[in-house]
Amino acid sequence: MRKRLFVALAFLTLAGFGFQTASAQLPGGLPRIPRPGKPKATPTPAQSAPPATTVQPQPSASSTASQPQSPAGPGGIAVVKHLVEFTTRHVTSYKGDSKTWSWTPVISFDTTGPIPSGASYYAVVMQPNGAPWAELDCKWEGKDYECGGPNYPEDRATTASGVFPFSIKMRNPLAGTADVTLFSGKVKIDTAPAFDVGTPAERAKKPVYFTNQEWAMPIGYVFHDPGRDYLYIAFWVRGGIGGIDPHVFYRGQEIGVSSCDSRVEIRPSTSTAESVKLKPEWQLIECHFVDTIKLRDEGKYSKSDPPHYLSANPGEYEVKVLRRNKLSRSIKFTVGPDGKFTGGIPLLYRVESNAHNEAHGVIVPVAILDDQDGPWDKNAWRTGAFYGNPPAGFSPPQ
Repeated sequence: MRKRLFVALAFLTLAGFGFQTASAQLPGGLPRIPRPGKPKATPTPAQSAPPATTVQPQPSASSTASQPQSPAGPGGIAVVKHLVEFTTRHVTSYKGDSKTWSWTPVISFDTTGPIPSGASYYAVVMQPNGAPWAELDCKWEGKDYECGGPNYPEDRATTASGVFPFSIKMRNPLAGTADVTLFSGKVKIDTAPAFDVGTPAERAKKPVYFTNQEWAMPIGYVFHDPGRDYLYIAFWVRGGIGGIDPHVFYRGQEIGVSSCDSRVEIRPSTSTAESVKLKPEWQLIECHFVDTIKLRDEGKYSKSDPPHYLSANPGEYEVKVLRRNKLSRSIKFTVGPDGKFTGGIPLLYRVESNAHNEAHGVIVPVAILDDQDGPWDKNAWRTGAFYGNPPAGFSPPQ
């Protein structure tokens, strides 16, 4: 249903968009440093890293001094907010009625460190009216924790849509303390037609339920991978990723082009009708500038055809993205004299799913210049970003 390599923006508090800085060996930004055996690891002190949803950079001491820290439970555990993902699981019945479709929730996330001994995570989802609905056990799945999914009883599914509050919690009977809420958010669930045939009443009973991801449209990421030292950019599109062609400019001159892949997909777990021209599918596009734009000169490249070194060329940069031969996105970022990104919101970004492979970067606004994404709510990020945790100080182009 989706590609599980996430962008890890490290988001901090519900009130602010504070960041905890991660231990800075790797690229980064977004999330924590997960390992396959993570759930069995012993607790470690909280790392200062930003909450996230899957790949990013780390702020300097000066940039974090005034930022609130992410709420953490015992052992310094905090949810990386940019790595939280809420999706729907399609159910082809509702309380025994095969003529009505419904859905159950699936939540995935990661944390800033290994879970304490004896502890476990679970998630709680409320109905739009605030009534209790679902409690989901969370299990480590190799790359992140997953709550709900195929094992959640289908007889507890719902046909409701709207804004659903939810939270991620930790219990630890060994500690003898009350359960701790590590993350609180809200998700907007909408519906779309599943069929073009049948009566209106029949089609109304069998909609597609999906997570509305419009809040992500003006949010982008710029970071570099210390392992390879490439420049990376990431941004969201609605619909297919065909024809994506990014170009980077510095002082009006083009300095590099990129190859891109879909990093994250947010879409319904069942197909929408062909009559829906722009399907409710969002993809995070990740692009890297191989061997053309590097952080600094390490003497590895030919003097006759060297890469563009960010550390030697501070100032403002612009990424212009062509999509199907139309100018589609403009993403601006600034590089300081040390080659580090400045002016954006610091974040951690996971380049790979294994440990010690995170990148430093910033969250940046994305100007959307075409209509290929269809109509979308340009103010959705104000309350919906990162499931109700919008970054403080973020201001996308109008």
